[in-house]
Amino acid sequence: MASDEPAALAAAPRSKDFYGALGRAIKVTRTEQGIERKELARLSGLSYPYLSEIEKGKKRASTEALLPIARALGLRHSELLERAEGLLERDLSGPGRYGTARRVHA
Repeated sequence: MASDEPAALAAAPRSKDFYGALGRAIKVTRTEQGIERKELARLSGLSYPYLSEIEKGKKRASTEALLPIARALGLRHSELLERAEGLLERDLSGPGRYGTARRVHA
């Protein structure tokens, strides 16, 4: 229905949300592996400030940036995107978005 389209668009995740989740996925993966941001910048060939902005969700990671980041983390770029998608889904389904879930007892 046409009247449902604006509500559906409003509920859809914004690209800003995805890029924030992508930055967090990079940071979480990096810290899990014990890699400092400076080292990841060196390994990926990106500048430290640019990588920092990507991790903070302030800059969008281009494909040209994402591929070397993923490789430096020992991942395929698709794996990094999947991690970001998982974080985004968790964010969107959390209690802050839809209220607190109730446990039903049978």
